[in-house]
Amino acid sequence: MPETYTGPERRKYPRAEDQSLIFYETSKSPEVKAFTARNISVGGICFDAMEPVPQGDTLKLVIAEAADDAEATNTMTVQGKVIWTRELAKDKYRVGLLFAEIDESHRATIIEYVERLLKE
Repeated sequence: MPETYTGPERRKYPRAEDQSLIFYETSKSPEVKAFTARNISVGGICFDAMEPVPQGDTLKLVIAEAADDAEATNTMTVQGKVIWTRELAKDKYRVGLLFAEIDESHRATIIEYVERLLKE
């Protein structure tokens, strides 16, 4: 089991626990994969994957945030760079991704979403 970091906070933005459904494809493969987020900030996202995602890979993510209406879903597409990947168990990896290309409207949406999660 990986050790938990206990040093000073190094993150630039507050991070909230999240369980949004995320779809991604890598720059090397158009195959779309799905996962559930672990946490999110305006700077990036952490998620668990069933296979390793190499550090430095660029991913295209579609984030599906559940709206107030259970029937509706808000989605946004962002580009990100894999900063780290850690093996947790056989066929289970934790991935840290930095948002690389994100337009201002999506950035504002993520800020509002994270602030709402932090208040819950």
